[in-house]
Amino acid sequence: MKKIIISILILAALSALLGNEQLNINKSRVVEAGSVVNSDVSTVNGKVVVGENAQVKGDCSTVNGNIIIGNGAKTHDVSAVNGSIEVGNSAETSEVSTVNGSIELYNDVQVDGDVSSVNGSISTKSGTQIGGDLSTVNGKISCDNTLVKGDISTVNGRIDVFNGSIVKNDIIINREEKRIHDYKPLHIYIDDSTVKGNIEVKEKNTEVFVHLGNGARVLGKIINAEIINE
Repeated sequence: MKKIIISILILAALSALLGNEQLNINKSRVVEAGSVVNSDVSTVNGKVVVGENAQVKGDCSTVNGNIIIGNGAKTHDVSAVNGSIEVGNSAETSEVSTVNGSIELYNDVQVDGDVSSVNGSISTKSGTQIGGDLSTVNGKISCDNTLVKGDISTVNGRIDVFNGSIVKNDIIINREEKRIHDYKPLHIYIDDSTVKGNIEVKEKNTEVFVHLGNGARVLGKIINAEIINE
């Protein structure tokens, strides 16, 4: 999340010093369908909308507002602080991140790097590919026929991996002994999908259940979790 904090500082500095026409403090930003923008599209208090098949050759970001990336659009990093993010069918981005908000990636989305939310859910639809890690702290993760080339990780979020999804690395539950009394039971559902690495709970004295159904496979080890075959 350091990157988001740095982005906020850059936004404030640019708005004060440069008055960049693509950066506004209290306005939403809209990129018309099919158009090309050769810079960042950013705001502080407003939403960012990138139309279908548009191309932004920079980052899309906001502090207080939602971001919508249209079907077939292309952009670099997409980030919000207090807002949700939607990425449409067959869109392409470098990374997607928010602090307080959900993330929804529709069908056949391509993300080169990481997808992350601190306080919000992440949902990926059929055909989506994530080149890096998929992570939350307090939020559910749901992967439908999705390829995740990195890790999936959370602290307090349920994880559903189903319908032919593949996780090439590990599923990690990042819990700590010193906060053991703060944690509720957590469930991981693997259905008709494959985890090529381990499923590991970092703190052994916490309740985590791994549900395996419809030919689900975990090729590595399941560490510090109870296995339930369904």
